[in-house]
Amino acid sequence: MKNVRLALVLAILIPTAVADPANSDAGSGADAPNAESELFLIGSGSLSGYLKKFDADWYRSYDGSSNLACVALDASSDITSDALLVVRDGSARREARVTLAPGSPARLVYTANSLTDARVGILNNANGGEERGYYGFALTTRTMSDFASDANTGTDAPSDAANAPVVGSGCTGGRLGLFDTRDSYRFSAAPGDVAVVSYATTNSDATLELVAADGSVLGTVLSGQQLSVALPDSGMYTMRSSASAPTGSIPYMMSLVVGPPGQGCRPMCISG
Repeated sequence: MKNVRLALVLAILIPTAVADPANSDAGSGADAPNAESELFLIGSGSLSGYLKKFDADWYRSYDGSSNLACVALDASSDITSDALLVVRDGSARREARVTLAPGSPARLVYTANSLTDARVGILNNANGGEERGYYGFALTTRTMSDFASDANTGTDAPSDAANAPVVGSGCTGGRLGLFDTRDSYRFSAAPGDVAVVSYATTNSDATLELVAADGSVLGTVLSGQQLSVALPDSGMYTMRSSASAPTGSIPYMMSLVVGPPGQGCRPMCISG
């Protein structure tokens, strides 16, 4: 059975509303369509717009015709407004909504194995739509091709640590499957290093383990979680992405930061 996850969390690093002297949307010099059936076509990245009285602005991602593994919307607004993230999961239309308040940005995330038609709507609801103001948003997408091979090696990562590929700080993606229930990766550490790992996958039962050289498990995370561990020794450590009984292809992405604690990448679309 295909697992899907719908999450709403506060955004940490997201675009802020930027004043556009032309009061236009997405730098187009025009007002974005009010109807979801019309839409502005946009790519991934940070954009800004302006909500007029009783206004609604709709956008569609360039990746709408692709099989998406993850779509995330980060949004903020100068006035009270609703932000919508709309995707098509197979034949079903899925919608997530959050109310934006001045100074309170938010993030919407949707993950599944084959999303299409990612859309964004920003709707003015300040005092019944009477107010005017700016908003900013960023749409982040990852397609299934981002997970074509494990750690971009062109091959499947082994289940055992002995032959696992060596990775560094950053994002590493891959896939699990029916006969591929564990992928292992190694990384090196120096005395006093701290490893910060986070994980995202379309399967809610999949886990990521951080394993010491002696085989002891230092910590385990599920999709959307983060783990910070002071590494006890120098040498090689292992990360193991695994699922107990996958029924199909399961894309995943891991974030790793080794050394002094710092900002990592965002695995898939989930903050890490």
